Amino acid sequence: AENETDPINQEVSRMADGAPTRLISSPFDIKIETLDRMLNFEIADDPIYSGLEIQGFDDDEHGRGMLVFLQRRDSEKTDVYYEAGLKLNPKLYAVGGGLGVWKECRFDKVQLDISEISGVYAEAIFRDIDGRLIQVHVEDSTPLKGRMAHNFLAPVGAAISKP
Repeated sequence: AENETDPINQEVSRMADGAPTRLISSPFDIKIETLDRMLNFEIADDPIYSGLEIQGFDDDEHGRGMLVFLQRRDSEKTDVYYEAGLKLNPKLYAVGGGLGVWKECRFDKVQLDISEISGVYAEAIFRDIDGRLIQVHVEDSTPLKGRMAHNFLAPVGAAISKP
């Protein structure tokens, strides 16, 4: 007989066919965060930044607005710039070599449109923490039909210092 006090072996429910479903212990604490749209890419020829990601939110949990990640080439830390009104928790962001700046930002322009039919249009204009003008413009009219990442899991790379 199974040990009824052991939570790993404890039956928590029965599936339709009568097979038991077991409680599984896991050393991981997993939280799924959703976002409306995202574009990321590496930057090959900038002396300060090595990567950029733009995220768009439009939901009750986060609010409506945009966020931009800029990965620093020297420290691999990621600076985060976000629009006022977004409800974000920096403790939930474990990126690369860690977080650098976490700053509410007034973007001169920030836009990210992704469509299976018309492709990608992204633009961001703002100043980083050191006052440098950051200008991003991406336009790709290649139809994305069949290329959309509906169930995207962010990559975990060698730059993660605390996975």
